[in-house]
Amino acid sequence: MGAAARERYEAASESVRAGYNRARHKAVEITGDVDEFVRDNPGKSILIAAGVGFLLGMLVRGGRRRDDY
Repeated sequence: MGAAARERYEAASESVRAGYNRARHKAVEITGDVDEFVRDNPGKSILIAAGVGFLLGMLVRGGRRRDDY
């Protein structure tokens, strides 16, 4: 029974390792794409970042208004 558990552990471990390596490779690829886009479109990148920051601020802030303090 111990050998079967060890084999399952090793298979699961290898699967997790392969998934991690795929995700890491994809993250590096996406980072390169984003860097290239920012270099090619600096103004648009700033506007996108400002818009995302505004939306995140609204989400974090929630429905509170100034007079709620």
